[in-house]
Amino acid sequence: MVLNKISVVVMSFYLREVIRLLTITNTCDII
Repeated sequence: MVLNKISVVVMSFYLREVIRLLTITNTCDII
């Protein structure tokens, strides 16, 4: 249970970072 909870937190953090990087690259492409 604890390991599963930790993996969920890590995945959410990873996804958030990926989305942020994608947004930055898209903004740079537009500009």
